[in-house]
Amino acid sequence: MANSPGHSTDSLVFGNAEFQFSEGATTKAEAITRGYLDVGNVVSWTPDVTVNTFEHFGGYRGVIKKDKTIPISSSLSYALVLDEFRVANVAMALGGTDPDSDYQPGSVSRTQTIDFNNANTPRSTTVYFELEDDSSDKYPLYNLQPSEVTVTGTVKPTYTLGTDYELDEKLGRIRFLILPASNEVVDVAISRTAITSSDDYFFNAITPLGTTHRTGFGSLTIFDSDAANNIILHHRDFKCEIFAADISELSTGNQDVTTLGINVSVDASTPGIAYIRGKNL
Repeated sequence: MANSPGHSTDSLVFGNAEFQFSEGATTKAEAITRGYLDVGNVVSWTPDVTVNTFEHFGGYRGVIKKDKTIPISSSLSYALVLDEFRVANVAMALGGTDPDSDYQPGSVSRTQTIDFNNANTPRSTTVYFELEDDSSDKYPLYNLQPSEVTVTGTVKPTYTLGTDYELDEKLGRIRFLILPASNEVVDVAISRTAITSSDDYFFNAITPLGTTHRTGFGSLTIFDSDAANNIILHHRDFKCEIFAADISELSTGNQDVTTLGINVSVDASTPGIAYIRGKNL
């Protein structure tokens, strides 16, 4: 009786990945100096090896046959899906600029005018007017308190919160509950304290598509889910470019988790080294 070929379930890989990136590094030594950004949990990693070839065809007694295939170039990339909504991860997924940590304003004391004499300003009870930190419209005023906003007009001297207008505190905008007069000029006086990095509504600013790809050195590690902290594969010391992919949702049963996609393209001139665990594989 013939013996069946042996199979080992130890060779099945149930793993999760981690990716580290040293942005701007052009050499391994520079990457060590700059340090690496850890993007956190990688819920999906898909390697893609592409070999571009040239196919030669020859005529043999009237029959055209392919007689040689010549490899011209090859490439390796990783499609990574991240589920940690960190500022740096979002910047990469949006192809955005580096986060600006000085985005939130200091103390605010200004008056924003809504002029209903202007033909472009609608007299409506369904339109919201955004309240900004300054006239350049750079800083949205998130998390406003009613005590920080006073609304007055040239026709109607005083506007009352809840009767004449409503304040969307979270988005920093107002909507009129009554139709202002056609010649009304409304002043919204805003006075608030500075926002610090410890406040709930401290934000970083990113310009989407400002940096559609990033270059540096990367390191991808695959861990064994059945044996915590056991490394299965470690591809390290490779030069790479990162491109934005997509932002989607990962279904986890009762709730969907927002995920961020990036594509990591390995530079063939410095492909690094991939170490794979030899035991039971």
